[in-house]
Amino acid sequence: MTIDGNTMISITTIVALGGLALDHFREKGRDREEMGRLKQQVKSLESRASVADSRFTSIDAQYTEIREQLARLEAILTQH
Repeated sequence: MTIDGNTMISITTIVALGGLALDHFREKGRDREEMGRLKQQVKSLESRASVADSRFTSIDAQYTEIREQLARLEAILTQH
């Protein structure tokens, strides 16, 4: 039994399409992994931003308290 040219082209085309499909599914898997990593990085950055925001709020409150104390001290010093 011999294989003619058209049959060989058909077999080659089927194998190539199978290879492309396999490559496509591998790429989708890599994309999902990358998306998972990116989502984890976003969560980590959001958590770090929340901590930084809390620290900023604390520093801002302390700054306000210091300014109030300085204003009271200035008022006391200007009375004498």
